Amino acid sequence: MPPLFQSARLTYRAFLPGDFDQFYEAWNDPEIQDGGSPLPIKPASEGMKEKFKSWSETWALFLAAADTDTGEFIGWVSLVWGKPRDAELGMLVKRSHWAKGYGTEICGWTVQHAFNFLDAHR
Repeated sequence: MPPLFQSARLTYRAFLPGDFDQFYEAWNDPEIQDGGSPLPIKPASEGMKEKFKSWSETWALFLAAADTDTGEFIGWVSLVWGKPRDAELGMLVKRSHWAKGYGTEICGWTVQHAFNFLDAHR
């Protein structure tokens, strides 16, 4: 599958079937949940995979972030429009890839993409 978009080290693409399993595994990491949601930390059910797939089909942007050289799943990024031209950015980086600058790279690419191509309000 050809990449959709690229930044310095990452390729942003549609989720592949195996990505949902890796996303689910990372989503259930208590340290990741602690930083990503105001809700109590609890394991997600298997049904959450279907919710992820639904998000991938309905949100403004829902992409896997993969290492450009190896294709390894690094994380995920999304944009959801709260109101016209005003989006909420979500992202996840697998804990095994923390402290390598991937979160900064993902957020920087996403914000620029939203301004340049999705008509986000500055």
